[in-house]
Amino acid sequence: MEKCLIIDGVRSPIGIKKGEMIGIRADDLGAQVLKSLMERNKNIPKEEVEDIVLGCAFPEAVQGMLLGRAVALLAGFPVTTCGKVVNRFCGSSMDALHQIAWGIELGDLNCGIAIGVEDMISIPIGGFNPSFHPELLEIGYYMGMGETAENLARELNITREEQEEFSIESHKKALKAWAEGKFKNEVVPVKFNGKIIEKDEGPKEPDIEKIKSLEPAFLKD
Repeated sequence: MEKCLIIDGVRSPIGIKKGEMIGIRADDLGAQVLKSLMERNKNIPKEEVEDIVLGCAFPEAVQGMLLGRAVALLAGFPVTTCGKVVNRFCGSSMDALHQIAWGIELGDLNCGIAIGVEDMISIPIGGFNPSFHPELLEIGYYMGMGETAENLARELNITREEQEEFSIESHKKALKAWAEGKFKNEVVPVKFNGKIIEKDEGPKEPDIEKIKSLEPAFLKD
């Protein structure tokens, strides 16, 4: 088998519900990330990239059609570069990476790119027009991640206080990492609405009292 190596990896900043990235199309966002990746790897011609595999949990609306192919064309790749979409929900982008690796190891590809995109503001969880099977509803197949977290908290005796402490520390770690330049080589800027977004919009100095006052999001107790 051939040996597969990851040459480089970048991502966009992560936006929030009322942030500067609201309204950017998923295909345009993906294309910008691809362009940035290729700009810092000028020794690899776009013509040598044979396949672009894109992970997306809800591939519809602005994320619909053959998004892997669409972002490739928007980013200036030739028509000879193939593209496809992978859906394994939260594992979609990782699966995309695996598929590129498998293709290289099996000799089907020499060079490929794995990418992922998700617009969780424009597209609702479950999509716009879900049709649930009654038998699967009965067995809890359509359980969301929030309910899953509630089940884990109950089964493992994880208290709300422990979760809040973890959340607070997570924000502090993220802010510290940004302050120390830990994401400098990972996050590429995104242009939208005449602005340049360079940092994750989510991490903020925690308001502990506000966190403790929040109502539960999934189960009332």
